[in-house]
Amino acid sequence: MLGVFEPARRRIADLLRSRRGRFWTVDEVAAAQGIHRTVAFEHLEALVSDGRAAKVSVKGGRGRPANAYRYAGRPIELSYPPQQTRLLAEVLARATGAALAHETAREFGRKMGGLDRLQGDYEVGTESIHAGTCIFDSVCASSRDVVCGVHAGLIEGAMEAAGRSVALTPEGPDGTGGCLFRLV
Repeated sequence: MLGVFEPARRRIADLLRSRRGRFWTVDEVAAAQGIHRTVAFEHLEALVSDGRAAKVSVKGGRGRPANAYRYAGRPIELSYPPQQTRLLAEVLARATGAALAHETAREFGRKMGGLDRLQGDYEVGTESIHAGTCIFDSVCASSRDVVCGVHAGLIEGAMEAAGRSVALTPEGPDGTGGCLFRLV
């Protein structure tokens, strides 16, 4: 785990996390970080060993299959003493309840403005809204019903501020670091 604090490895972990659910090749990581491919490979393999990245072999053109990597871990917390944001989220979630948290978040969403202000990589469809990145991923498991309700409320409020009134039902994580909301 300590190796993830190495600056280049931290930048690579952040790079992998920026493309949640999708894969990076060693060459793509090396080019994006401006490092040699063998250095990128060593860092990627260390992240796999640490459980922060997953590796697959991708068959493409000629030659042997290429390794591809994606982020597989939780966000890396770099504070000392360690911040207890998950504990805070769980306590607040249990104290407020789902309905009040949802309505409060909706008010905040209205004040924030459009959906782009949430920075969650949203795809708005006819039946659902898909957040490619869950903005509350690090605390979601602590009290999923309340946290997903807060996220839904923020989206509803932000869309209302942009001129579109919607009601959402949270479906939960999509398995790739994002989450899904059904339009009601």
